[in-house]
Amino acid sequence: MEQQVVELNRNRTNEEILANKHIKDAMDNGKLVLIHKVQTSNPLYTNLYFMGKVEGLASSNTNVSSLQAALLGWNNSEVYMRSIQNASTKVADGLGIGQAIDGVIRVTDSTEPAFDGQSPRVDRDNNLLLYNGSKIYRTTNICTQQELDRDGHATLEVHERIKQGQNASNPVSNQSQSVGNEETNHSSPVSNLISGQA
Repeated sequence: MEQQVVELNRNRTNEEILANKHIKDAMDNGKLVLIHKVQTSNPLYTNLYFMGKVEGLASSNTNVSSLQAALLGWNNSEVYMRSIQNASTKVADGLGIGQAIDGVIRVTDSTEPAFDGQSPRVDRDNNLLLYNGSKIYRTTNICTQQELDRDGHATLEVHERIKQGQNASNPVSNQSQSVGNEETNHSSPVSNLISGQA
């Protein structure tokens, strides 16, 4: 039976995208794959949605257990993530959906939001993830392998998981990240998107 080709876009799950062998192979070989393009309100700029394999995250940060990783055929310090990059529309027009480019994703965590309206990290069970009692905000950026080798990821260890709405001393909104398993709705033209595995 022939495999059905799934149209790429930002609303597809990681599993749907990774079912395409050519796309998964490109990511497994250190490439970023363009999965969607969206024109911004300024016609000179377009948001590019990339997906790639991120390596070197602590297992507490990937939220993939050793058993899950074994069943998925992954190393539990590897995870497929997404990132948005604002680009000149002229440059974006030269890139095709599904095109692989040289580059990697760098992960940065903070206890402060990177932009207005950013939701804190939650796990698959909608538990709020905390570092030293503070909410964790995660962003992703694309960069070269050399830049990642030089700077590394800047992640925060998850110290605590709190069921949302149950801790009166640390009230939490019920905001969650929605598209895929974990995505943030951005108003800024230069912002970041991550997938549900992290």
